[in-house]
Amino acid sequence: RDIASLLEQAPSLKALVTSRVRLRLRGEREYPVPPLAIADDAEPGTVADAVALFVARSRAVQRQFQLTHEKAVTVDAICRRLAGLPLAIELAAARSRLLTPEAILSRLKRPLELLASGPLDLPARQQTIRATIQWSVDLLDAGAQQFFTRLSVFAGGWTLDAAEAVASVPVASPDTLGDLESLVDQNLITQLVHPDGEVRFGMLETIREFGMERLADSGEEATIRDRHAAWVVRLAEQAESHLEGSDQAAWLKRMEREVDNIRAALAWLREQGNAEPALRLVSVLRLTWASRGRLQEGYEQAVAVADLPHSAFYPALRADALIAASFLARAAGDFERAYDATRASLAISHQIRDRKRAADGLVNLGHIALQRGKIDDARALLQRSLTTNRELRNEQGIADTLGFLALTDIQTGDLDTAAQRLEQCVAIWDGLDDLQGVAWARGQLGLVRLEQAEYHAAWDNLMASLVISEALDFRSEIYPVFDGLARLASNYGQWDLAAQLAAASATVREESGIRLSPAEQARVDQLHGELLTLLGHAALNDIWSQRRGWTLTVMTGRIRETLAPLLAVLSSNGSPVMQPGGHAHPPVREDEPTD
Repeated sequence: RDIASLLEQAPSLKALVTSRVRLRLRGEREYPVPPLAIADDAEPGTVADAVALFVARSRAVQRQFQLTHEKAVTVDAICRRLAGLPLAIELAAARSRLLTPEAILSRLKRPLELLASGPLDLPARQQTIRATIQWSVDLLDAGAQQFFTRLSVFAGGWTLDAAEAVASVPVASPDTLGDLESLVDQNLITQLVHPDGEVRFGMLETIREFGMERLADSGEEATIRDRHAAWVVRLAEQAESHLEGSDQAAWLKRMEREVDNIRAALAWLREQGNAEPALRLVSVLRLTWASRGRLQEGYEQAVAVADLPHSAFYPALRADALIAASFLARAAGDFERAYDATRASLAISHQIRDRKRAADGLVNLGHIALQRGKIDDARALLQRSLTTNRELRNEQGIADTLGFLALTDIQTGDLDTAAQRLEQCVAIWDGLDDLQGVAWARGQLGLVRLEQAEYHAAWDNLMASLVISEALDFRSEIYPVFDGLARLASNYGQWDLAAQLAAASATVREESGIRLSPAEQARVDQLHGELLTLLGHAALNDIWSQRRGWTLTVMTGRIRETLAPLLAVLSSNGSPVMQPGGHAHPPVREDEPTD
């Protein structure tokens, strides 16, 4: 009020005020003070502000503190964990008197316990993170405090709809949006608008830990966590109907934003032994896990839920969870685990006389037999599944089975039949708006055309698959496309690009936990041996050492810039310039004419 009075009496006066909350005066302009920059935000070649503060405060309590390369990585992780908050960083750095950065980082799993005992000449509310947060929360009315406490159940953020479903306090404060705005004003929660327009809210981890402690003491933790888990299950089941249709991209992105909430919900359901919603959840998440390369995590979650004591009371859902586990293990190349999970699921399907679920199990068994080199067994199992799916008019199941039958054709050298089946798959999945299915089939068709020396057709299909996978971040579909394009680049003498693509493929596999089948591994080893001969150890190792910094967008750009124009020129006469071993000769330099 004093400031308002001064401004009214002196219209040319300007007041610069620092405050936790807006003053809500006419003409007020807000300039938020963001947290300190961490490594991603810093200028290249400079030390991030957050790291610099940690180092300065560490040296204040331990003169010998030096920021070595090894320590810099850990200090950066500490600053990330503390979200760049100056007070939190100062309190953590004060522990350098007794603890190494590695020990500080490990103790930040419970930051409120570590971030205490600040300087005595500061106000009491600034001597510990807990006191600072408590001071802010105490300024809220009772309804807002309860709302804040309930919101701490969310991990990784939430939307307005989620807050209304899980944490609203309708009796004390029916205006959820107003309550959220109040908490944003108090800087207890943050607001973020994504490029697609979705507005999300979140808490810094230290604040969330404080809220979770209050929730545990409130007597309503079980109720709120049950609500949260139920909301996650409903969201996942809503997403399921969109993950194989035209809205696939948007829903995959949405589910990715909720990944921490999904993990928190599953942890609670497993802890409580609540089998039915947990089974429903893991059964519909397999495509979400697979498309983002979280194969091992998804497999472990599905198996753990299927093994819950009461899961046997829900046989159909348990069969689905085991199929999800098999699907994820198979995608990762772990065929022993995939086989065990499939057999268990198939036994349940036969017991409850569910033909569709049994057909799904036969597809998995067929692919596993194929990867083990049992071609005849694989073909028999897949044909049985195809017959059932056709009788049930299950288009998705028909396409799945045709795709794996095409792989058996490839193994036996019948490339024409394989191509025909894959083209049928593309048509079916395209009709179903299943972009992931189209990406997989186009990628496999590109590899077949490459074997048939139909290089333009190979290029068209591989790039079509890559474009879809890049747009939707389908990591599990990217690595075989990179391998195929690497072979294509090698055929045209672009050995540096071929090596980069092979390295990028290896990175995708490693980050996703994917193990190659014997046939895939043989092709990868052959290409690696050829590139080793052509480039030499030093050059190939140099390319391999740089691969962690390449993004998918960078690699796609290099492919288009280097390989696309070369393919068009060299193929104008009908075929590339190749030697029988699969190499173009001589290598084509980008500064030389190519015709």
